[in-house]
Amino acid sequence: VNYTVYQQPVKGALYLKPGTLLQVRIILVKYYLALLFNGDHMRYNYKTENTCSRYISFDLDGNVVSDIEFTGGCNGNLKAISKLLQGVTVEEIENKLLGNTCGNRNTSCADQLAKAVRMAYEESKK
Repeated sequence: VNYTVYQQPVKGALYLKPGTLLQVRIILVKYYLALLFNGDHMRYNYKTENTCSRYISFDLDGNVVSDIEFTGGCNGNLKAISKLLQGVTVEEIENKLLGNTCGNRNTSCADQLAKAVRMAYEESKK
């Protein structure tokens, strides 16, 4: 049986594949710890468009991005992107990744990340 679980801890929704009960528990623990200890630190979830990855989740503290997680997409490459961009500012991510394309698509997972962090940053300033 295929099903999806949507958890909405702060903003947006995070898609989890079937059989990921442990992942759900980990996400819930992260959420509750973030509520207790993180002050202005916010977790954002972004639904991508026209890419293999379906969602991007990340933490934003001021303009610094951390704990980037992609759901779907090229697993190894996206893990590497997440590690390389740990602790990088929204502006630096935009400068490096905005406009990046994948194959014949006019966007990519990296481009979607640049758009996501900018949208989250602008929303956080409201």
